[in-house]
Amino acid sequence: MDAINSFKGYGKVDELEQRAFKKETRKRLIIISISAVLLIALVIGVVAGAVIHNKNTSGSEDVPATPNYEAIKALCSVTRYPDSCYSSLDSANSTDPERIFLFSLTVVQDSLERASIFTDDYANKTDDPAVKEALFVCATVLGDAISSLNDSISSMQNGGNKLISDVSSIYDLKTWLSTVITYQETCFDSLYETNATFVEDVKLLMKNLTENASNSLAIVSKLVSLLGDLEIPIHRRRLLAVEEDSGFPEWVSAAHMTNQIKRRNVSNLTYENFSGGVAGNGFIARDIGFMNTAGAAKHQAVAFQKCNILLRQPMPNQFVTLTAQGKTDPNQNTGISIQRCTMGPFDKLTASAYLGRPWKDYSTTIVMQSNIGGFLSPLGWSPWVQNVVPPSTIFYAEYQNTGRGSSTNGRVTWAGYKPSLTAAQAAKYNVQSFTKGGSWLPATSVTFDST
Repeated sequence: MDAINSFKGYGKVDELEQRAFKKETRKRLIIISISAVLLIALVIGVVAGAVIHNKNTSGSEDVPATPNYEAIKALCSVTRYPDSCYSSLDSANSTDPERIFLFSLTVVQDSLERASIFTDDYANKTDDPAVKEALFVCATVLGDAISSLNDSISSMQNGGNKLISDVSSIYDLKTWLSTVITYQETCFDSLYETNATFVEDVKLLMKNLTENASNSLAIVSKLVSLLGDLEIPIHRRRLLAVEEDSGFPEWVSAAHMTNQIKRRNVSNLTYENFSGGVAGNGFIARDIGFMNTAGAAKHQAVAFQKCNILLRQPMPNQFVTLTAQGKTDPNQNTGISIQRCTMGPFDKLTASAYLGRPWKDYSTTIVMQSNIGGFLSPLGWSPWVQNVVPPSTIFYAEYQNTGRGSSTNGRVTWAGYKPSLTAAQAAKYNVQSFTKGGSWLPATSVTFDST
């Protein structure tokens, strides 16, 4: 829509609009330049440290490292798997950190495409329908991962010259890379659920993908961190221009929305087991209720600003958990934030109920400024495995909640659980900080609080 508006009054140039356009263009160029400089500065800083270290510890007979080696080593120093990072980028044949990073994305792409072909081979080796379904899930999510990665690479290219086209593309890139890792974990989880005998073989096949995706994510996360330290504003492209009559973006039709929403309760796999699922970009939900129609017998759960969340009575000897977030890499920008919601029982609820369970090592969930009814267990949260304390790397927290169930006295004492936060800590999980919603939600006409 910005492009369309810029052609308003064709044949006559509005001087005020022209000056505003030039000002905005200069601002974007400055932001792009800062982004590129930060990435280069990251390399220079680590290289300088390495050179000083080498001078202090190396003998005179040591052969000096090449600029290419130092540039790659600098980028890899911020990753979780520096050895695999260096070995995979050794053939980048460039000292330009931006080009090296783009090469790292193509390495992930190659690893992903190699890993994605295993599903047909294993499907032909089993007669178990559940395992076949799990392999189908793997094929689906890995295909989606390839699409996400292609988007990542496209976002980093601008006419073949500059890799960083907009600060917002850097944040988008972090999201796409986080998605690649999530899809991979979804495949593993589906295979584990069906007790497939070859899960560890598949994980070994995907080892390069796991490490390469994590490495690229770590590099872009470091850049995002540097941008955050400088408080550089983010301006996302306006893809959600609103049609006034409908209140939704003009490209959203009723048929489009119908095609984007899935309902399914017929599978034994968590990935395929949902009351409502969404597949696609730019999905918007407003004035709608998602209800678990399967009931407790199907072992379903329904899982968020200003929502009414109602919990149902489960089957005998079961308990209720509101969330189960999974995050396997500390650099993923995934998590669950429940803000200004109201929680209570749907019907008579006598079973123990919890705000959530940490599913993976870096699971992240915060409940803030919400009204929590008296249905909640005083412990508040439940471990994924009973009587096993979750790792200290999780982040679970509560902030300024009200209601009979909001007291944090008697809550779990896990190292990764925070019964209270400062305002600054909680602000990281509001709509503006956590989803950058202030830069794209206004165009959707969806009412929200940015803080």
